Amino acid sequence: MRRPRLAVAVVAFVIQGGVTAAEAGERLLPGPDFTTVVRQDVGMMLQIDPPSIARAYRWRIFLRTTPPNAEERLLVRAASVSPPLENRPAWLFREGRWSELLPESAIVVEVTGGGVEVDRIGIQVLYTEPQTPVGVNNIRRFHPRSADLRLRELAAGVGRLSLAPPGANSAKTLPSHSTYCTVFLVRSDRVMTAAHCVDESLSDRAAEVIFGLVDGPSGVAPTRMSVRLVEQSLELDAALLAIDPPVSNVRPVRFFSGSIEKPFQLTILHHVGGDPLSISDDDACEVVEVVSRGPPTYDAAAGRETTILDAGFKHGCDTAGSSSGSPIVDRQESKLVGMHRRGYREGEQEVNQGIRGVYLQNWLQKALRK
Repeated sequence: MRRPRLAVAVVAFVIQGGVTAAEAGERLLPGPDFTTVVRQDVGMMLQIDPPSIARAYRWRIFLRTTPPNAEERLLVRAASVSPPLENRPAWLFREGRWSELLPESAIVVEVTGGGVEVDRIGIQVLYTEPQTPVGVNNIRRFHPRSADLRLRELAAGVGRLSLAPPGANSAKTLPSHSTYCTVFLVRSDRVMTAAHCVDESLSDRAAEVIFGLVDGPSGVAPTRMSVRLVEQSLELDAALLAIDPPVSNVRPVRFFSGSIEKPFQLTILHHVGGDPLSISDDDACEVVEVVSRGPPTYDAAAGRETTILDAGFKHGCDTAGSSSGSPIVDRQESKLVGMHRRGYREGEQEVNQGIRGVYLQNWLQKALRK
């Protein structure tokens, strides 16, 4: 029997200023309360003093920029250290974007042109709060013994991507100082994930993929492997990563070729909070909107933002921040319908977003031929 959709009732914490947590696994604080304008002339410089709670937990800041053109840069650095922790195109933050995890010291944020504001501060606390479109968390741990053959085959090719902060090139920083995403196998030596997980490059940070991370016996020993970025598409929020060593005796994902209508039942496998593999497949885990806009990107030649109007779709499956890059498959054959890229945010329609499999398949075929 189909469960009715409920009003959102996820647990939210209230800290200073009445700000409630809507992001995955974070408590939110109002950014302006901790921000001082240092300079405001051609560009802009802000100093952010970390909340006292940041000494116990990891923290980051949500930034919005108003760059006049695509050449402007956004820099984030510790106030007492010259080399930047981040140095990215400022236009990436036009619609708002989280920084990387930050050290305990005061932080300086600077844009070379235009303006920047700190919208909020996220304190990563004890658990990952899910994005639950029906108001009830139905994410549960995946147990291979209770799954059918197709789902077990798929699960063997779903892995956890661990990412150290930028500048941390030593594997010793993993996994204690990691952020996480989910990947899935598309070839024995290639995996796919969301492009925003790797943020332009992996060259300045330690990263690894692990397969076989499940609760209980799986028949596959957990395997850690190095990873590097091969190709990415910001228009599809997709990244192709090379893994070393390649995996053997694991079947890459198969793409769904049929038509999708509402309500089309789905399943997601993901590493929520970096934990062992979890599954979302409750009654509300279905296609909510067959076609939607892809992620916005900046067209430098045209001098404006652009998007692929029908690259996305919306779904009602429970996810969390570390679900980015997860395979979304059809309930019957476990074939790829799309990739999860984003959960809903406070004030938005309570549905989550994916990239359609047909676009991913076409992009992947071209990328593998290079």
